[in-house]
Amino acid sequence: MRVLTDGPGCEVVFTLRRRPWMSDEDFHRDAEAVTADLTALKRLMERA
Repeated sequence: MRVLTDGPGCEVVFTLRRRPWMSDEDFHRDAEAVTADLTALKRLMERA
């Protein structure tokens, strides 16, 4: 994860990688968890 300045705010960049041993189901479950976490982060940051 990287947080970059963007004018008066910031931009969060997150790279999700699929590991060779991960099944499609594992990867999609991971992606859903990351999406939920980033959505929660967005809500918190917009309140500040």
